Amino acid sequence: MDNLESFKFFHGKATKLLNSTFAKEMSKPTSVKIIWGENGHVLLDKGPNQEHIDAYLLTFRFFIQNNEFISFNQMSFSFREKINDNELLNKFEEARSALNGFLDRKSNININRSLTHREIMETFIYGNLSHANKRRVEYDSWMQDELIRELMRNEFRTIIGKVLIVIKRVDTLCLEAIAKYDNT
Repeated sequence: MDNLESFKFFHGKATKLLNSTFAKEMSKPTSVKIIWGENGHVLLDKGPNQEHIDAYLLTFRFFIQNNEFISFNQMSFSFREKINDNELLNKFEEARSALNGFLDRKSNININRSLTHREIMETFIYGNLSHANKRRVEYDSWMQDELIRELMRNEFRTIIGKVLIVIKRVDTLCLEAIAKYDNT
């Protein structure tokens, strides 16, 4: 494996996400509109649909699961050890730190407690979309109420859309590393 393989693979997967229907839909305004009618409320959802999200997550997981060699956690090693470029490493660590700060920040959602962006993202992914582990119970409880379900889906889309912004930033750094160190 050459020292730039992780950078090239990251770029390929990032390009796939950035060109996805999910990304295109997220570049437009998204929302959940609630209209109260005589027979209850009507929800109008604007944004990527479930099929777009499912397709997106197949690739997205490469960036967040630590067992993947292009996860944000593993890319720290690549920037530090494989190219040994302090300037690029510092830029990467700034992006990763900003991402972790965002994910660990409390969202505007409070269901029996304040939820962080990370908790929401991981509950959707590991409670239903990619796996069905111990988070499944919490995910199922969120999906029982139509109003909470749609608000949570919108929040989840927003969260993974913001992670995409960081993926784009790191992709730019990967391209810089490739341009600077690729001797082929």
